Amino acid sequence: MKKSIQKIGLRILFVMVVIVLAACSNSNRFKDTWESGNYEEALKVYKENEFTQEELRVMKNVVDDNFGKIIEEYASGEIKKKAVDEVLDKASEIAIDGMPEVIVKVKEELEELERSKKFFKQAKKDFENEDYSEAYDNLLHIIKEDVENYDEAQKMMPQCIENYYSTFEKDKDYEGLIAYLDEKSRNSFDKAAKEYIKSEKKEFIVEAVLSNTKDKVDQEGYAEAISYLKKRLEKNNVDNVDEIDKYMNEINEAYKKEILDIVKEYEGNKKYLKALDVLADARDVVDLQEFSKAEDRINEEKPIYLCDLGKTIDNENYHRADKGDDLKDTEGNIYEQNKNLYYFEYEYLQYVGGRKTKAFAEYNLGGNYKSLSGKAVVWDKTYKPKDMKKAFTVVISGDGKEIKRLRYDVNETIDVSGIKTLRIEVDYGNNNLPNTIYVMLSDFQLTKQRG
Repeated sequence: MKKSIQKIGLRILFVMVVIVLAACSNSNRFKDTWESGNYEEALKVYKENEFTQEELRVMKNVVDDNFGKIIEEYASGEIKKKAVDEVLDKASEIAIDGMPEVIVKVKEELEELERSKKFFKQAKKDFENEDYSEAYDNLLHIIKEDVENYDEAQKMMPQCIENYYSTFEKDKDYEGLIAYLDEKSRNSFDKAAKEYIKSEKKEFIVEAVLSNTKDKVDQEGYAEAISYLKKRLEKNNVDNVDEIDKYMNEINEAYKKEILDIVKEYEGNKKYLKALDVLADARDVVDLQEFSKAEDRINEEKPIYLCDLGKTIDNENYHRADKGDDLKDTEGNIYEQNKNLYYFEYEYLQYVGGRKTKAFAEYNLGGNYKSLSGKAVVWDKTYKPKDMKKAFTVVISGDGKEIKRLRYDVNETIDVSGIKTLRIEVDYGNNNLPNTIYVMLSDFQLTKQRG
């Protein structure tokens, strides 16, 4: 009896061992066939046999690890995407816990690699078409995992910048280079290209700045050239460059001579305000000591003009003619626009009850001046100016008392000794002509009270 029971036990044990060995044999068969790329046979093994949970976990890891190798092969260009998709289709038939997550992960990695390869393909096209900015931008999207293209992309990026720069150098496009460096960077390529040019191609920048400045001298004059070069010193980091400093000194000297020659001519013709305007503009360009000395000299020798008194105490219909075209009087004389040329705009308003406008200006003399001189003329802008010149008088008053009525187009000198408030006014008299008259005050100037 004991022997029978022992035989039955041994048989049961044998069957269990056979079953376990068969299952292990099947899971190993799955592993071997899947890793060798015989996916159909591996699926057959999976579908025709039963496995423990532990065996299924191991089989999932086999698939996962094998996908790692497949992705590497795709990344290096050894296989095409179609081959990866076929393996994904086979894996999707394996209903093991965790397998869907493996497939999702692989698809995401595949999409990143596919996108990287498309960017590289487009970058190559852009590079061939010499669209280096677009090529560079596409190359920035190449990921390290894309081992087929990553190293080449890293080599192409600086080549894009060098090739783009070389177009300026080859064509001697100095203006284009400086304009490019000045403009706002639109993308990563611009930023990288500008950093490269500024750090590695400074000699060409200096060459461009000098060439452009010399063109400015020839085409627009020293003032524009100096202003341009000063801006370049600030923006293009070319200060403390011997060639630049030397040329700046040269054009400053040439500009100084040009300005002082003009000023000398104006002084000789007693056009002091013109001379001072020239010097003021010149000092805005470059503030040289010689310009300041010339200003001081002219201010000492010139008369005191009406414009030197500054703002009026009060005025109405009184304007300075220092902008626009030159003016002409009824006799055809030309008056250059300047700070000391004024005009009154006087009107008889027949449609408003015959009311006349006022036209006057009051200045504070403070009792500091001895005489006032100048002349009044009619601007030919006036309707029928030759008739209208007889229809007005310019009245000079001091501290509320009339001093003098100016004759038309006669330069007169008036005693204003001790006067504190000066009033210049247009008197239309009894004339009721329905027109506007424009009266100019030409070259009004004062002499100081001595003592």
